Amino acid sequence: MRMTRALLLLIACFSFSFSTSPAFAADKAPSFTLEKVDGGRHKLADFLGEGPVLLNFWASWCKPCKQEAPHLIELYKEMHDSGLQIVAISVDDVNSVGKVKTAVRKLKLPYPVLLDPRGEYSKRLGVASLPTNVLLDKNGKIVRTFTGFRPGDEKEFAAEIKKLLGSKKGDS
Repeated sequence: MRMTRALLLLIACFSFSFSTSPAFAADKAPSFTLEKVDGGRHKLADFLGEGPVLLNFWASWCKPCKQEAPHLIELYKEMHDSGLQIVAISVDDVNSVGKVKTAVRKLKLPYPVLLDPRGEYSKRLGVASLPTNVLLDKNGKIVRTFTGFRPGDEKEFAAEIKKLLGSKKGDS
């Protein structure tokens, strides 16, 4: 079963499709408590309140995820002081989760990296391919879901995030 899930995610990872899904729009993201790659745990609530949160579902073996990472790092550097939180959630399964730390170090991810090796949280959010980014407002409401990555998609991420940052003084 795990092998089938990993194979399906691998196939989906290479599909390079980009879409937005309104399926969860206006719904609150389900809560989580996940292990951090460097030890300890984080809850979704730890990231809410200041500004938008981008949940980045990825895997150490996913090439589009690695291509996307530098763009997310730039977004983080540009907008973190304004309130943006990026949380990477690795869906590496129990067989590959040991490679996550090395990938994080190689990619130089400056934001928190959490582990979802059984895919329980990603399933709750309907993540079917990688990378998938779920944009939340400061209250945890799902604003938009981005599936796949092609160069240039980061501009759409940035535009959506800027809208949320611009409205951060009012209630989202």
